Amino acid sequence: MKITDNVTVYAGINLQEESSRIISSKAENSKQKNNSTVFAGDLNEDVLQNRMMQRRKDAKEQAMKVISDAFTGDCTIDEDLEARRLRVKELEAENKELRDKIKDVDCQQEELMKKYGVSEDSEEYQNLELLRRGQSITSGALTPEERAKVAELRQNGLTEYQQRVLELDEIKEAYQETLNKNDRAILQENAIIRGTKLERLKYAPMTKAKEQAEGIMEAAGEEIKGMILEEAKDVLDEKEEEQEEQAEKIEEKRKEQEAFVEKQQEERAQEELWEEVPVEEMLDMEQMQTEVQKEIQGIVDKMKLVAEDIKGAAVDKSV
Repeated sequence: MKITDNVTVYAGINLQEESSRIISSKAENSKQKNNSTVFAGDLNEDVLQNRMMQRRKDAKEQAMKVISDAFTGDCTIDEDLEARRLRVKELEAENKELRDKIKDVDCQQEELMKKYGVSEDSEEYQNLELLRRGQSITSGALTPEERAKVAELRQNGLTEYQQRVLELDEIKEAYQETLNKNDRAILQENAIIRGTKLERLKYAPMTKAKEQAEGIMEAAGEEIKGMILEEAKDVLDEKEEEQEEQAEKIEEKRKEQEAFVEKQQEERAQEELWEEVPVEEMLDMEQMQTEVQKEIQGIVDKMKLVAEDIKGAAVDKSV
């Protein structure tokens, strides 16, 4: 899908070249039917061009919105993934500090053993381990005798070494608890990151958006070609109608000419007939016409006289 300043190309189709090709093809088909030809200039260029430009504009905006929405969604996913990666790095950095602090606590406890001269096989150290077990979450595993021993030690009071070591244990336990919590969060974030990547590869939103945008542009191209075809068809229909009207006028003109020629032929034939009549016959015919006219006039005169007589008789009767 590519858009230039002067020509819009949909899926490899140059619309200007395609419109010329469609018009030429349509005109050729029409030419075979009634010898009519459609040129691009015959079309309503302004209206058609405006419709094509508006359709291209609408399709471009729609396609860009599809891509923009997908891009925005993709960017949102990228931002979320980046935030999770950053969170993982922060948790890992914090865990490194916690481990260093736990090591430091271990070192302090070793220093206390040396400072107070306590060995691992001494009774003080053994009592310390029993006290530690009593404070841990597994204290329920102590036997009744061990629980009684822990109560006795606390009642009699702890040694300074035991008290300080147990205090460091509490600090170490807090560090360890935060470390464990961070480890769980890191596992969760990494799982979400992997799952999101897999979903992105599976559905490929940007690829699908581009395909959808190309489909929109191709559909617009087909629609524009339809506009051109429809406009060309309308022009051809108008031309066919004009040609039919012209053909009717030509037929009427032909009939008028035939009637005129026929009339001329009849007049010519009559003239030729008169030309063939001898002069004597023409004179006799004229004389006959004159005599006939005289007879007709005599009859008319008599008719008038009869009418006057009838009118006079009617007057006498009334008198």
